[in-house]
Order: sequence, then C-alpha cells, then structure tokens
Amino acid sequence: MGLRHVGLLCTFALSGCGISGGGEDFAVDTKASPAVVAAALSKVSFDTHEMLFGKLPIVRERPEEGALRWIIESSSVPGTKEDPAIIALRLEPLGSNGSTRIHATIDVPEVRIMMGEANKVLSEAKVETEFRKLIEKLTKHLDARSDTTADVDEIGSLLGAVAVSANTSLQARANYIKKDLAGELGSVGRGDSAADREYADRPYEDRFDSRGNDSQAQDESYGDAEQ
Repeated sequence: MGLRHVGLLCTFALSGCGISGGGEDFAVDTKASPAVVAAALSKVSFDTHEMLFGKLPIVRERPEEGALRWIIESSSVPGTKEDPAIIALRLEPLGSNGSTRIHATIDVPEVRIMMGEANKVLSEAKVETEFRKLIEKLTKHLDARSDTTADVDEIGSLLGAVAVSANTSLQARANYIKKDLAGELGSVGRGDSAADREYADRPYEDRFDSRGNDSQAQDESYGDAEQ
C-alpha cells in the first residue's frame, strides 16, 4: 500500500512545468447531473497518505454552488509558505437533460524536488495529465452508473501526492518512508548504521544540506528540470 502511494510521486518526473495563470485547463462531459458528480467528489479523502505523513496541508472549499477546489500548501524551504497549489472544478449543467460539463483549472507552483536528481521542480503539466485521466475514469463510471469508489480513492491519492511533492518537509519524510518500505533501512523501520539512526531521529527540516537537498535522497527523478 505505502510503496504504491509514495511511488505515485514519480509521475511528476517528466517534461512540462509552469503556472497556467488560472485559466481553464480542460473540460470533461458526463451524463450524470451536477448533484451526482458533486456527491461523488465529496467522498475524496487523503486517508492513505495521512497514515504515512500525518495531517496533510490540504483545504477543501465550496466557494459557490457547483464549484469545488482543493488548496494545497506549498513550501520550497522548510518553515516557509509560498503560493499554494490549487485544483479547482466547476460543474456546469448542460441543457435540460441533466448532464454536466466538468471544468478543471490546475495551478501548481514550481517547488524544488529534493527526492532525486538536482535541479528538478514539481510539474504542473504532469499533475494536469494525471488529474484529467482520473476525471475521465470517474465520468466513465458515472455514465455507466457503476461504482466510483476506486476512482474517488485515486483522486484522493493524487491530491495527497501533490501535497507531499509541494512541501519539502514532507518530501524528506517521503525519502525516509520510501527507503524503509523498500527494505533499505531494515525490517523495524530504521537502518542498522549509526548514520541511518541519526538521520531517522532528525526533525524533517534538519535533513537538508546547505544547498537544500535531502542528505539521503535517492538517485531517482521526481520533477521537471529547473529552468
């Protein structure tokens, strides 16, 4: 379970980055009514990630009827806050047939990724691509009037992954969890060496070197090349 969700962060490792400027990024239609779509999305949670990372810095808002957004705190330097990531949906009723057009706007800051190669940033393009895939899966099952539990769980997992990727303190936690779950730190959750034990006992913000990189980061790539 843990490896699957921590591994989801890897999906942000390819090309494409930058803030979209707040404009609509995509729209998907469904035969389901706005009320049915809203009811499904209201079940999005971050339970799996919060089992690993504790309470995530995500706020869910309903700014107006037919609108939903998740505001995700971002921090490229431990102890600071910057422009948040915002994933917003607007549910537009289509005519009198009860169908809905889901408008999505995704803004993700270029937070440095400290879980792999240097000079990487979180990719807005990859977040958008993955989120669109999940909304399309959700609407397919809504159209078929089939169970959407798995779709909603995946949306929650993606939002949780964005929250971890957008926060360097949580990235440090992800580095440690990834090594632990992969068996690199031993079966009891910490390594056998004095260095591993010392690393595990540090506050997360103290696990960065003078350049802001995690001292035990792995040699994988989790973001886009920093411009």
